[in-house]
Amino acid sequence: MSNAYPLKFDAARRHALSALACCAALATLPSAAQAQSAPAAAWPSRPLTLVVVFAPGGAADQVARIVAKGLGDRLGQTVVVDNRPGAGGTVGATFVARAPADGNTLLFVNSSHTASETLYPGHPYDLAKDFAPVSLVGTSPFWLLVNPKTHPSFNSVKDLVAAAKAKPGQLTFASGGSGGLTHMSGEELKSQAGIDMVHVPYKGNAPALTDVIAGRVDMIFDQQVSSEAFVKSGQLKPLAVTSSRRMPGAPQVPTLAESGFPQFDIVSWYGLALRTGTPQPIVDKLHAAIGEVLAEPDVRKKLQAAGVEPGATTPQAFGQLMRDDTARWGQVIRKAGITVQ
Repeated sequence: MSNAYPLKFDAARRHALSALACCAALATLPSAAQAQSAPAAAWPSRPLTLVVVFAPGGAADQVARIVAKGLGDRLGQTVVVDNRPGAGGTVGATFVARAPADGNTLLFVNSSHTASETLYPGHPYDLAKDFAPVSLVGTSPFWLLVNPKTHPSFNSVKDLVAAAKAKPGQLTFASGGSGGLTHMSGEELKSQAGIDMVHVPYKGNAPALTDVIAGRVDMIFDQQVSSEAFVKSGQLKPLAVTSSRRMPGAPQVPTLAESGFPQFDIVSWYGLALRTGTPQPIVDKLHAAIGEVLAEPDVRKKLQAAGVEPGATTPQAFGQLMRDDTARWGQVIRKAGITVQ
């Protein structure tokens, strides 16, 4: 009898001490949130790489370099622009998809990536699953341009559409390549206006513009920054812009929506994304930084001069934009039977 109680006491005591020891051990372990916040607190600890899927010197490259400089100043580390063009943006995106998910390799996402999801079905990533959206950077509409010497009667979209209906399949429109948004804009006009035009793809917008100016092709959709000089010189005439609102840099040019096509709304956009699996605190830190950069008056002025209207979004809103455009352009590509060589 005398030994029974001490045995029970010792067993209970051992259990209590064991529980306390476990609690003490657990208290010394970092929580999941603490484990994720540790790399974020030190991030970035080295220069970052911003992958741009277009060649140096183009509109996207100009915008990316403005953003890279602003982010570098905010984050205290150099942001190096790495141009990796090819295959509708899939070359650069593949590089980022295979990089470590540590926040040090950023993808400068462009609206062309959403069309590439359908145009290049064999690429080794899924835009919606393999990238963590951070924020929209800005949007840039196109304008519809014609040569006033070869088409002096084209003073409006109505004139162009009337000519296309009078001569089905005879008018041509140039683009910087099959599947790009300048191509998609032409296909959308064909669909909404019920006209037949022939697409003439080029390897880049520069040679496409050259042939429109030379009168070898009838029209082109292009960004303001790369064609404004030709408009000012009188070599090209803008008939309309593709966005739902007029461009601040050309308020006299009507929208296609105002020109008889109320559903017409196409803009090129730029944004930032990281690899899926990047610690959320790093995503949050980058999101806060790009928001601050895009609020700076000097940055806004530079972007607007490049034809881009700056505007940050939440990661969720940017992710939804990518999903919506992937579905939209996939439908247009399949309907028009667009393929790439």
